[in-house]
Order: sequence, then structure tokens, then C-alpha cells
Amino acid sequence: MTPYALLALIGRLVSVAAGVGTLLAIYACGARAFGRRAGVLAAAMFAVVTPFVYYAKTANLDVPYLFWFALSMVCYLRLLDGLALRDFIGLAACATLAICTKDQAYGLYLLMPLAIVHRMWQANREAGERHPLWRALFDRRLRWAAIVALVLFACVHNVAFNARGFWEHVRFITGGKRDLPRLRAEPRWTDRAVPADRGHHPHGLGWPMFLVSVAGIVGRTGHAVASPGRAMARLARRVVLPGPSSTSCSTTTTASCCRSAWCCRCFGGLAFDRWLAGHRGRTWRVAGAAAVFACTVMYATLVDVVMLRDSRYAVEQWLASRVGPGELIGFVFPRAVLPQARTLQQRRDLCRCRSCRTTSRRISS
Repeated sequence: MTPYALLALIGRLVSVAAGVGTLLAIYACGARAFGRRAGVLAAAMFAVVTPFVYYAKTANLDVPYLFWFALSMVCYLRLLDGLALRDFIGLAACATLAICTKDQAYGLYLLMPLAIVHRMWQANREAGERHPLWRALFDRRLRWAAIVALVLFACVHNVAFNARGFWEHVRFITGGKRDLPRLRAEPRWTDRAVPADRGHHPHGLGWPMFLVSVAGIVGRTGHAVASPGRAMARLARRVVLPGPSSTSCSTTTTASCCRSAWCCRCFGGLAFDRWLAGHRGRTWRVAGAAAVFACTVMYATLVDVVMLRDSRYAVEQWLASRVGPGELIGFVFPRAVLPQARTLQQRRDLCRCRSCRTTSRRISS
């Protein structure tokens, strides 16, 4: 096995392990918010989502950072229930690792401090303490969480020994490196308000599962959100909270997966739980739920079919049958995304136009 193949295998195994951990975290979140059966159904729903099935078997950052996000949600719910110091530290550590894994994850956490401070203010007020809001804002648990987040962030980015590289990274992700070509325009505010991945939910889930998720949000849980005196209402508002911040601050497909893992799947699991809890026509209820899952499994199964019929395989066969010894192949993109042609001579940047050379240098860097 070549070193490149070994690294690719390790990367894929990391994604598989992170995918399993994500499903366990989703179960824990659903079970804590709405019950064990709802947690199992929520995890089962996410296990057959087409984007998750695809990314969980590839060597990239999407599923690992999704795992850290899901694990941070477990700490988040535990924190809101008990306000224990270990949960503050756990949330800070997992959120920092998620952001360090993929920068766009920051948008998933912008509104969480508001819910945490509100919960601490309520606890201080119930305990009869003076100035409950002030004590909540300057609580030692928040200070410890901030210290853990800052130290972990600095360690992961190696700020102490590679400060220049860190600031170059910051300049790059904020658009400060103007010498690089702009491959896409800056998103408008309207694009952030209505994410570009808005059409991925029905196609990733299949329409039946998508409608179940919508029913879970609009139906019983919508009634729970409107009832502030009930425990389920408080949990429902906490489950919904990460959605708006990620919608307004990130338009990536993986951010869509995060919102789906946290909000839609938990509420979809609750909808299935309520549907299966009915006593009338139980056989028909189970059959209907099974049919919805079967439809989505069909969507997920097509991922393997499409991957096996990748167009690069046809290009490989075409090259093998038509390119003779000594002939040259030119390419401008990284070898990792190109058809395999190890036995043929290759030359990067064979095209002489300025845009191709610039794009080649930009992507290879």
C-alpha cells in the first residue's frame, strides 16, 4: 500500500468513526430532550440522510467537525439542565474543536451564550441572589469555559510557534489576501438570510422524511414552544436555538447538515415517536413509518451507485486505450480529484492562458 493510499484510508476511517460518534450524540440529544425512543428515531433518520452517507465515507473535514458539533450539543443540553462546571468546560472544548476543524462552525454557536446566560440568570433569581444578571455574566464557570476555549484554540492552531501562519490563515478566510483570485463573489445579505443550500433538505432526506421533520417542528413541538410553562417547551426552544445563528452566518452545505442533525432530526424523531405511540391502527402506523424510512434508504443507497459510476473511471479507461507511450497529459487541478494515470507522463499547467495558471497555483496552494 502506497503512503498516499494509507493516508486516504486513515482519513476515511476517521470519518467513519466520527460518523458513528455523531449518531450516538444525536441519540443522546434526542433522548434527553424528548425521550429514548425519539432519540433512537432521530439517530436513525440522520443515518440515512444522503449527504451524511456520502461525507461519512470520504476523507474530509465535514463529518469530523459535525461530530464535535453534535457532541457539544450533548454538553449544551446537560449544561442547561444542571449548570455543572464540567458541562461548561465540555461545551467550550467541543465547540472550539468544531471551529478549529472547520472555520464555518463559528456560526453555530453565536446565540448559545444568550441561552446560557438566561438560564444562569433564572437559577440565580430562583436562589434569591442579589443582582442575578450581573452574577450570571461574571460567573466563574463562564470564565473557566473561556480560558479552556482560548488555550485549546491556541494549541490547535499552534499560535505560539507559528503566529505568522495563523494570521495568514485569518487573512485568507476573511478575504484579506487580495493577491489571490476571487473564485466566487461575496454572498449578499439576502443570500445569508435565505441559504443557498435550502433545496438540499428534501433531496437529501427524500420528501416523505422531509415532511415528517416539518410536521415535527410545526405540529406538536410548535405547540410546546408556545407553552413557556412546560419542560418540553424549554427543551424545544433550546433545540431550535442553534438553527437561526447558523442560517444567518453560514451558507455551506455542511452547515445545513449541522442544522439538520440538531433541529430537524430531533423534531422528526419526536414526530415519529408520537406517531408510533398511538394505539389505534398500530400496524398501519408501523408500516407507514417503515415506508418512510425505506424511501429515504433508497436515496442513501444511490450514493454508492453514483460513486461507483463516477465519470473519472470512464476517463481512465479512455486514456488507457488511446494514449500511447511517451505521450503527454496536461492538467490544472490537484491529482486527488483527477482520473488515475500513474503510468502516463503528466505535466501540470499545460494550458498557457493566464486564468488556468492562476487557478492551478491557487488550488495547489
